[in-house]
Amino acid sequence: MKKRILTATVFICLILVGLSACGDKAGQEEVFDLSRLQTEDGAYQYKDIPFGSSYEEVAKKIPLKLEEMTSESGSAWSFYYSVEPIAFYGEEGKFSLEFTDDKLETVKASAELSGGEEQFEELAGKMVEWYGEAEVNVSETATIYSWEKNGGHINAILFEDSGKYYGIFGVFYMEE
Repeated sequence: MKKRILTATVFICLILVGLSACGDKAGQEEVFDLSRLQTEDGAYQYKDIPFGSSYEEVAKKIPLKLEEMTSESGSAWSFYYSVEPIAFYGEEGKFSLEFTDDKLETVKASAELSGGEEQFEELAGKMVEWYGEAEVNVSETATIYSWEKNGGHINAILFEDSGKYYGIFGVFYMEE
């Protein structure tokens, strides 16, 4: 009887640990969900955080520890990146934010894509389903999918370096 109780307790603990790990991964995946880069009214933006928000406003809504990369030139541009890696569609990635004059301009995730071009094309294909046809530019160094609407932009970029493939996926705002 004691052996059954011990076995059941260990089994329940393993399930709880597994569920909590899955929950954490799912939460991390949500940090930059490629299907959620558009508001209900169709504008491109990151979650419910409007472009032009201050760093303090954005930091309250992002469940990550961010570190600032400082500029020696003293420019009005600020760059913040996730201290810990994020889960990004089966890969370990980085999350970053860019501000000018403390106004949010860019939100992006980047990762090495172990599935290479095929993995990138699969992600870009899903984005085409969500956002419509993209402008596609292919060069010797990169493949870029772009969507633009009312100053908001979404980009999916693939580039190769030393036999490794990297994807950068972002949403940004640019004055027209």
